[in-house]
Amino acid sequence: MNTEVMDLSDVGRIEHVWTGIAGRSNEPYFLSWGWIEHWIRSLPNRDCVRLVAVRRESEPVAAFFVGQSRVVRHKVFTGRGLFMNASGNPVVDALCLEYNGILGGGSLDCAAFNEIIAGLPWEWDEFFLPALDRSVMPGKCIDGMNTSCRLVIEKDVPSYYVDLEMVRQSEDFNLLLSKSTRQNVVRSYKTYRQTGPVIFECATTIDRACEIYDELVELHQKAWRARGEPGAFATGFFMEFHRGLIRKRFDSGEIQLSRISAGDVVIGCIYNFVYKGKVFFYQSGINYTSNKVRPGFVSLIEAIKYNAGLGHSVFDFLGGAVDYKKSLGTHSNRLTWVKLQKKHMRYAVENRLREIKHFIKRKTVAA
Repeated sequence: MNTEVMDLSDVGRIEHVWTGIAGRSNEPYFLSWGWIEHWIRSLPNRDCVRLVAVRRESEPVAAFFVGQSRVVRHKVFTGRGLFMNASGNPVVDALCLEYNGILGGGSLDCAAFNEIIAGLPWEWDEFFLPALDRSVMPGKCIDGMNTSCRLVIEKDVPSYYVDLEMVRQSEDFNLLLSKSTRQNVVRSYKTYRQTGPVIFECATTIDRACEIYDELVELHQKAWRARGEPGAFATGFFMEFHRGLIRKRFDSGEIQLSRISAGDVVIGCIYNFVYKGKVFFYQSGINYTSNKVRPGFVSLIEAIKYNAGLGHSVFDFLGGAVDYKKSLGTHSNRLTWVKLQKKHMRYAVENRLREIKHFIKRKTVAA
């Protein structure tokens, strides 16, 4: 086994390697060539990202990208960072890659992964592995990662999803919900139907998809700004990345933008990715008008029922222990944010200070 490091100047060559491995893999949308190509072409600085291709007898069997960036925390703790399938630029990485892993990782074991990491041609202090899918490499070997480094788990969250086969087999999706959630949903539908029938519209053209996207952004930003938060679409990079992705990948069937309404009232807009029979719920714009209705629940339930009718297998809410995801989900996976740290004293001090801070916070809450 050997590795080849490739810069991003020849996107055609990158595509040949990536799609060749993807043809033998069951990768999520965030590792699909449609997403990856657009990500590469959107990077403000391609010089800071490389592709690492793992070869056996000259045949590429696995691959992942590595971003390089200087990391500074609290103006004190600095180091050279590597980032798996991410750039290290916070503005770019706000795209929120999830179900991260090594493309073709099924051909590797933990020893092979450690060998690959040890052989990377860069000096580094921290290696960030965001949003790892715990069921594939390297997420499934977290406990066996390079023992010469300190392993820090930054975040570990469920990724709730709906088994759409269960929805198809059920007479009513509401029967899969808890009693309290079902009551809220029934009341919301009843209230909306006083205005008009609940209508689910899924864009069938690129132009209509872009119109719904614009409406979604407006609703999303309005809701988050009302909470004093900037919202996901606060940066021009994020906005234009997705506008470009929609235009490039809509005709491939990977993009799903839908609008849910009742009469003249917009309930919400939903932005999904569809890939290999799975639906990934990425963003929404919800019209919050009253505490008497749950527009987010209604919008998502309509999207779930629609995709069940299309024969898809899973409707995935992506990572986060958020109440609505747990309430609507039937099962869950796990996503874990990990970093490997060289055993420098500065990181030992930082981690100890963090432990003390969390201890004090727990004591304060308990009191």
